[in-house]
Amino acid sequence: MASSNATPQGATIFELNNGQKVPALGFGAMKKGGGTFPASERDYVKSLIAQAINAGYRTIDTSRLYQTEDLVGQALRETSIPREEFTIITKLAPSDTHDVRGAFERSRALLGTYIDIYIMHWPQGFDKDDPSRPLDPGESPTYIEVYKKMQELVGPECGGIGVGNFTIRTLEPLLNDPGVYVVPVVNEIEIQPRNPNLKLVPYCLENGIRPIAWGPLAGGISSQYTNTTTIYDDPLFKALSSKYDLSAGTVILSWLVQRGVIVVPHSSSPTRLAQNRQLAELTEDEMQELNSFHEKAGRQRVTDEAFFDFGWKDTPGKGRTFMGWSVVDLGWEDEEGNWLT
Repeated sequence: MASSNATPQGATIFELNNGQKVPALGFGAMKKGGGTFPASERDYVKSLIAQAINAGYRTIDTSRLYQTEDLVGQALRETSIPREEFTIITKLAPSDTHDVRGAFERSRALLGTYIDIYIMHWPQGFDKDDPSRPLDPGESPTYIEVYKKMQELVGPECGGIGVGNFTIRTLEPLLNDPGVYVVPVVNEIEIQPRNPNLKLVPYCLENGIRPIAWGPLAGGISSQYTNTTTIYDDPLFKALSSKYDLSAGTVILSWLVQRGVIVVPHSSSPTRLAQNRQLAELTEDEMQELNSFHEKAGRQRVTDEAFFDFGWKDTPGKGRTFMGWSVVDLGWEDEEGNWLT
């Protein structure tokens, strides 16, 4: 094996459209699998966050939905590393879109510190009086109305605002609205080898929006979401892993950072946390091979219904929907089923 081409790109810093500087390699502060977890595991999850901080990670991605905001806050208070060295990202939950300021203050209180980037987690919101009912795309408060409220947060306690899981279809109306005067600093979206977002990533960058990849490893070799053997057993990833003396996962992170994408993988392994900070400088041909990997392996989203049952249901007049919106509403596909991202 040869590692002469491996470089410490884990130290790459991206500048956002508001001047904020953000480490490209971040940590997803959640328990593997996301969502809720028992109180008995809280100390363990906090130890993972502290472990990532000790390994050098300074971009920490959390959310109210992950139930880890207070754990991130505790880890920040317990480290000797100055707060200003960190970029803390958290999110407005879909069920809180009717109370933007209140939701922000609750997150800030749990973190016990200012928030560097506050993201609208999904464009969908939920009914204030019936939290189980997703709002239709044009129903108030629309995501554009919610975003306008988020603009009011920017200041000493909120460095910047962004969006999550937005597509070209949902970004274009937002960016063209005359009442939107703050361009999102980031768009946190699923980006991984079988869902490379070859249209959406350039669109974001061209409009000054820095993409953040959630699920960059598609769940990893032992994914709880989907079968990733098509990725991790593929000769391309095995060859690149051998060439750079890095794991296939680190090769994926290298590919994303080289595309200008911030990555926030989750890991409970100190070895992987350390290894992921040594990203490879891939050749142009290797980048192109990785960009086109989905053409032979097939497109697949972590959130596909076959693997991710949460949020999928039958909706009258729309068929199968994800959190109340069809894949057309979300801008994932057109009416013929062609992927748009």
